[in-house]
Amino acid sequence: PIGAFLFGYPHLLPMMQGDALAQIFSKARALMEDGGVTALDLNGVPETDYPSRTTLRSVADLQADPVLGPALPYVDILHMNEDELVNLTGCQIEGTDASQLEDEFNIASAVSLFFMCGVAVVAVTRGKRGCFISCNDMERFEKSKALPSSWVDCTTKLEALELPPGTRINTNGAGDSFTSGLLVA
Repeated sequence: PIGAFLFGYPHLLPMMQGDALAQIFSKARALMEDGGVTALDLNGVPETDYPSRTTLRSVADLQADPVLGPALPYVDILHMNEDELVNLTGCQIEGTDASQLEDEFNIASAVSLFFMCGVAVVAVTRGKRGCFISCNDMERFEKSKALPSSWVDCTTKLEALELPPGTRINTNGAGDSFTSGLLVA
């Protein structure tokens, strides 16, 4: 059977970062038929002291990231929220109605950095603005046979569903649930 491996919160787990995280993903992939599907759900990405918030970080910066860098080539699906995307890439997101197109362009540009680091699918959740999901090219998808080929080179933006007034909202586990749903899609 084809399997899936979901790992979360590496920024909160100091013993499971960098090369150790890469080894975890490599071993998980080796245990699954056809390499299965691997997913990484981020949480707790700290703000960085990246010197400029007006330009994106480089691919080399992401590859050298002490928490994620070595593991990125082993990740099929990477999930983060837009604040984490900003912290990791230096991407600028205004979050206003007037900046929607520019924000989406900036998100797509930042996501492309992860593609160049070897990630197949990047999903960015945006709270009340929904989510942005983008997929890498055929060359990357061929390395992960369990990923659906119909996803190659696709990008989608999904609106958030509006809940009835008075609905209690607890976001604990929201990213885990989102990523799990994407894994079975």
